[in-house]
Amino acid sequence: MMPVVTVLPHNLRLNVEKGTVLLEALREKQIDLLSLCGGMGECELCAVEVAPADSGSHSGGLFPESQLFHSVLSCQFHVTRDIFVRVPDWRSLY
Repeated sequence: MMPVVTVLPHNLRLNVEKGTVLLEALREKQIDLLSLCGGMGECELCAVEVAPADSGSHSGGLFPESQLFHSVLSCQFHVTRDIFVRVPDWRSLY
C-alpha cells in the first residue's frame, strides 16, 4: 500500500511511492517549495512540519495537535508511512 501525504491546511491528499523524497512528491502536485541548494539539505528553505497520520486519534480529532508536528527538510525526508504535512507558504500552491 502506498503512503498517503495529507497537506494541511487544505487537506490535499497525495498517494506516493514508499521512500519518495517529500520535496519531490510535493512538487509533482505543483506545491513548489524553494530549494536553492538543489536538495542538498543546506539552505533549509524547503522546511515543512510533519506529523504521523495516526497521531490524529490521540487528540480525538481528525488532525494531530500542533505539538505533535516537528520540522524537517523536505529534500531530506523520505516518506515511509502516512503523514500530515504543514507547508509554510501556500502562495506556492498553483
